[in-house]
Amino acid sequence: MPAISRFQDCTFRPGRFRTRLEPEIEEDIVRLLLEADVELVVLAGFMRIVKQPLLSAFPRKIINIHPSLLPKFRGLEAWKQALAAGEKVTGCTVHYVDAEVDTGDILGKETVPILSDDTPESLHARIQVSETSIAARGYRRHRREISETRSIEPSFNLVGLFPCVFSRSIPILPGYEEN
Repeated sequence: MPAISRFQDCTFRPGRFRTRLEPEIEEDIVRLLLEADVELVVLAGFMRIVKQPLLSAFPRKIINIHPSLLPKFRGLEAWKQALAAGEKVTGCTVHYVDAEVDTGDILGKETVPILSDDTPESLHARIQVSETSIAARGYRRHRREISETRSIEPSFNLVGLFPCVFSRSIPILPGYEEN
């Protein structure tokens, strides 16, 4: 089972920008993550574009949970994009974070049907349920990739970054436990 590092009352101001972190805030996050020996960063609803300070410090060690079946509907409010496009199915994707928006290597996907009476809110709620299981599968696949490149079983310090709040106190979601 992964080790969950814990920060107490650790928050960062969201900054001036809606979709990206200010460089000094991102550098503070990197410093704290490195000090805590974090090995995997999970972005869940983080809604900020990650830039070089984090990407350089954690190459192929940042995964994102995105509310669409990538490569369709990259960026913000993907569930609204899917509804507007008249799609019958959407879903969520877990992928590695790279320098572009929602373009990293995909670790897994899960489909969610779009119902005839769906609103943006009802569809988003169903996608969020699927995000829990897809996050767990992405985590397990990342662990397998690491164990294939190392001769030992990896043991992770795991951190989650959530909307406007930097938190290392996240629950272990169903499916993260190793069988």
